[in-house]
Amino acid sequence: PFQDMSDSDEWSDAESDAAEGEQRECAATTGRREYFSRCAALEAVPCAMLVAKLRCEHINLRHAGMGVKGARALAAALAVNEHIRSLNLGDNAFGDEGCTAFVGLSNTTLTSLNLADNQIGFHGMRSLASALPGVPSLRELVLKGNVLDDRAAVPLTDALSGPAAASLTRLDVSYNTLGEASGLALGEMIASNAHLLDLDLGWNSLRGAGGSSVAQALPRSALRRINLSWNSIGDQGAVALGEAIPGIAALTHLDISHNRIGRLGATALADGLRRSSTLTSCELSHNPMGLDGTKFNLEGVSAIVDALRSNRRIESAGLTDVHEGASYKRGAACRFSPTDPDGSYKLDCADPWDAFLLETLHAMSNEPGETWMHVRHNGAPLVVPDSGESSGELPKSGLVEFEYVSWRRGLEAALDLDLSNAGDRLLAELAEQRVIAGDVCCHWSKLDGTPFALGVASLPAAGSLRAACSSTTPQDELTFEAALDLSSPAGRATALRLWERQLTSPLESWRSASLDDARADPAEWQYPHLPEQGTLKLEHTVELRSKPLDRGRHLSPPMAEARFDDLMRALSAEQQLSLEGPAREGPGLLSQAAGRAYFTAEQAAAVLRVVRKRKGRARAMSALHPRVIDPQNLSAAVQRAFASEAERQEVMGVLEAALSERRRGFAVRSP
Repeated sequence: PFQDMSDSDEWSDAESDAAEGEQRECAATTGRREYFSRCAALEAVPCAMLVAKLRCEHINLRHAGMGVKGARALAAALAVNEHIRSLNLGDNAFGDEGCTAFVGLSNTTLTSLNLADNQIGFHGMRSLASALPGVPSLRELVLKGNVLDDRAAVPLTDALSGPAAASLTRLDVSYNTLGEASGLALGEMIASNAHLLDLDLGWNSLRGAGGSSVAQALPRSALRRINLSWNSIGDQGAVALGEAIPGIAALTHLDISHNRIGRLGATALADGLRRSSTLTSCELSHNPMGLDGTKFNLEGVSAIVDALRSNRRIESAGLTDVHEGASYKRGAACRFSPTDPDGSYKLDCADPWDAFLLETLHAMSNEPGETWMHVRHNGAPLVVPDSGESSGELPKSGLVEFEYVSWRRGLEAALDLDLSNAGDRLLAELAEQRVIAGDVCCHWSKLDGTPFALGVASLPAAGSLRAACSSTTPQDELTFEAALDLSSPAGRATALRLWERQLTSPLESWRSASLDDARADPAEWQYPHLPEQGTLKLEHTVELRSKPLDRGRHLSPPMAEARFDDLMRALSAEQQLSLEGPAREGPGLLSQAAGRAYFTAEQAAAVLRVVRKRKGRARAMSALHPRVIDPQNLSAAVQRAFASEAERQEVMGVLEAALSERRRGFAVRSP
């Protein structure tokens, strides 16, 4: 049968007309037609990548080999295009002649133009300066890596000082040949331009006079960032900066690395940095601040370090290689930032700069929340003197390796709490209050293995709560304050549980304790007996660490000897009580210690000597053996601990039984 297709033909025609109209509209707003027409007139091959992206907002045509003809054809398209926002034309060999193509350009959508590495000089800069009024939307202009000199700086600064560049907020003229005269012109421009926020002048030749001119203009500018690195501004420029910095009201980031700044300039900068009210980042690396002529003199560096540490507004600062200047022979090993010292260090104590770093970092570790970890001297563990002591005890020769760790890296306290235990529950409630107050951050918490929002959800009556908390302020430990009425059974039970935690956990202790405002020392009490009257006020602390203490027997340190001696006295008293009467309710000290700490073979053998009964020794060995860091020495340590052959045979039998039980457990769990 015949089918009438007239309606569908009409729809097809309509769709075709709409598509053609859309293409015409697209061509009218992208400049595609103008681009092809100009290429044909210039007998130039069109750039396929440009043609394909004329409707895109961001186009990267770096290394496209466009040349002078390509610049002229592109200018024809830009005069019509309404889509392009940022355009990277770096390394296209435009030269001065290619820049003339942009004279008279009118475009109201382009916001970022990158003309880096295009061999643009004085004449090209003059053409670009005259083109700026035609691009009122331009916010970023990159002229990095060209051949701009003192002559080219004149049209550049004239254009930026006038209303034609009112929209420009970022200018990059680094890696050019701008000299002292350019610095004078740039200083005048900076002082008069209220819109420019980011200026990169790195790798030029401003030298002392040019650097001083720029520095003196900063208090009157709106700049937020300025890069003056690799300009040889020397002490003259540094002194000018030191005088200008206190009066700066806007600048937050300053880079003056690689500038031949010596001791005199460093001292002047230190005074300015100490009084700065706006700077948050300051890069001073690779300046010979530690040299006075050819001799080491770290007076200026010390002043810089003191200034940076005293001004808490400065969050980031670099002082790498300030003892020699531009030396990279040590790589990352000599990196140093006084405001962010965290990291690994490898210092040669015989080297003056490394010795200075060693002493400086040792003094800095006296501040709350900052410490050295994994310290080794010539490959052997090194006990570092307390930071309050004289640094004269630090090594004078050899290689010292350590990791500087501070609260900035998120030092954590691991809490493992039984909510049915009175002492643990009190700690959980105090931690919850600190999280709600905001001075403690809870990274994660689980209740009986299920995610739990500490500080949001209510604590249940029972359950196992595990949490990782960190401080939001500089400190080495979390402190929980408690006041317990010892005349009540509940108060005594809570105090006893907290006492047991500080006896058995390597990371928990009582910083202070008082009974009715009189100093109280738990070492004078006879475990588990507490005073039966009075109010016990204590500060229970949990140490903050960068890594969890419990990392398995091969990576975890054993219990400290002083803490182990306290534990042994309490264990002896507990064993004596078990001989005199029935055992107390709840887990004993040994089982708590085995769950929280690690021991050496000698310590484990000493514990077995305290335990009197065979059954008790069997339980003790079963609990201790997985927590001994050197199990290969356990048999020998046990035999040395007992003088009687009968006791040795008995304990060795207990040890063998414990090992057999563990082997059977592994066999059952194996697939």
